[in-house]
Amino acid sequence: MLTAWTWSGESEESAMNLTEDQRKMLTEKLLEEEPPYYKCVATNEQRHPCPARTCWSCEHQRSDYRTFSTYQDLGDCMEKLVEKGLWEAFESFCTKRWVSEKSGIRNFNVWLFRPTDESGNPHFCRLCAEFLEGLK
Repeated sequence: MLTAWTWSGESEESAMNLTEDQRKMLTEKLLEEEPPYYKCVATNEQRHPCPARTCWSCEHQRSDYRTFSTYQDLGDCMEKLVEKGLWEAFESFCTKRWVSEKSGIRNFNVWLFRPTDESGNPHFCRLCAEFLEGLK
């Protein structure tokens, strides 16, 4: 079954997950955090990113972009939207989505302030990413 989140050419599953580009945008543009890095065992340097993702001299325990599926992620993204003066436009964007989705959740705030959807995929942060993509 396709939902309001699905648009032409995408499967329902791909429309519900954050892409790496969306994770990068949320991390670097919205949250203004450093990109993920690898710590090189040979030189003890942090590299942005590791020049060879599979090189043997770099630890395979690298920091990745956030999952954007926790309450901490939700709160951090919300705080930055407010700080950047984007909250009202974001709320309007989400209200339109909520109405078009015809969600079984009748309370807008309950629907909006969930870190994940029913499938365990990012919800609030996915909305942030889609909103920010529309601002480009």
